[in-house]
Amino acid sequence: MSDGFLNIKNEIKTMQSNVKKQYQVNVLIDKNVTALETALSKIDQDVITMNADIKTLKERSLILLKANQCPELTSIRNGEIFKNTNEGVRNIYGSVAEYRCNIGYSLNGNTSIKVYNRHCQADRTWSGKQPTCDEESCILPKHAANYGGQRIVSPGTTLNNFACDSGYVLSSQHGMTCHDGGSWSQIVTCIKGCTLPDHTANHKDRGSIFSPGEILNNFYCGHGYVLSSENGMTCQRGGSWSEIVTCIKGCTLPNHAASSKDGRTTFSPGETLNNFACQPGYVLSSQNGMTCRRGGSWSEIVTCVKVQPKECVFDAGHKWHPRWKKKSRTTCTLLWT
Repeated sequence: MSDGFLNIKNEIKTMQSNVKKQYQVNVLIDKNVTALETALSKIDQDVITMNADIKTLKERSLILLKANQCPELTSIRNGEIFKNTNEGVRNIYGSVAEYRCNIGYSLNGNTSIKVYNRHCQADRTWSGKQPTCDEESCILPKHAANYGGQRIVSPGTTLNNFACDSGYVLSSQHGMTCHDGGSWSQIVTCIKGCTLPDHTANHKDRGSIFSPGEILNNFYCGHGYVLSSENGMTCQRGGSWSEIVTCIKGCTLPNHAASSKDGRTTFSPGETLNNFACQPGYVLSSQNGMTCRRGGSWSEIVTCVKVQPKECVFDAGHKWHPRWKKKSRTTCTLLWT
């Protein structure tokens, strides 16, 4: 047998062997594919069955949920109730009811609470109590002045008759008016007042408490004393005074001093007196006046001194009358009548 024929024969055997192997592989693949398709079909059927079970379970759960609903909530006057759902069902376990009041009203009269929630519980009851939407009222702040009446009032109400502890005064005498929305026109508080020190000048209201901004005048002193200031005293914030008006030693006009047109007998330090007058035949001892010094003494004492007689000249042919012989500031006194 020739070599060429042998080669062809060997190639045919190789091809037959390859075909046989491929056939075996194809059979195995077909077998596996069939098994896989069977498994997938079973899975699909299981999914369908499971979905049906879930649907049935959900329907049964909803039935149970509806059977255990909380009672329907009654509406709230001057407000609204907002409810969420659980699985699309209202008023079941886990549901929340949210209460809100209309503008101008507050929950249970408390302006600090804006939302109130109630929960549907497992025992088919709502948590808490149904609130009310009351007309917004004003609550008296803790830092307000002492007040013995009601601390929660409705709009339009004005509170007065506040009181403070000793040494303090009210920040205002106009009271507090409750406005719509729960706000106050102002807050009346107790602030530190001013008391008159013991060394101040005499005043009819000694022992009283004075408010910041109040000005006191009408002080007075005993004989021989004068006020240190005529400006009065202004009470300042914090309980201090703008100045302290006291009684200081004044200057009294001596009996031997010239007559003063002022009419007073006691004068303040720094004050200068002029406009003295003397009776005919007398002149002032000084034209500089008298200045009152601290401590009650005078810079000098202006008196009236007797004028020495001087020669008089008369006009002949006329009525007799005195005339100056030379310019002088003294009065010419007739030596004869």
